[in-house]
Amino acid sequence: MSGQGRTVHESCATKVLLHQDSGGLGGGSDLAASLFGLSEQERAFVERSDRGFGIMVTEQGRVPFYNKLTDMEHRYFTTTPDEVGRQESSVT
Repeated sequence: MSGQGRTVHESCATKVLLHQDSGGLGGGSDLAASLFGLSEQERAFVERSDRGFGIMVTEQGRVPFYNKLTDMEHRYFTTTPDEVGRQESSVT
């Protein structure tokens, strides 16, 4: 993680951890486990979680959560490549 990234991470009182890929060299769930001190159970949760599930990390502790988006919110916030591509092609 870059120095700027570490500064942002350390200065945020509340962090939201969503689905993380298990693969990758030093990224995904490996990086999340290291940064957040995840237990094996928490790591498995973020690797296998479906859309909308995550872990909220605060100074007081951690709690799993589910956030149901409306269809409109999903269209605005999706980062799924094929969905983003469809939206971009419908605008042009």
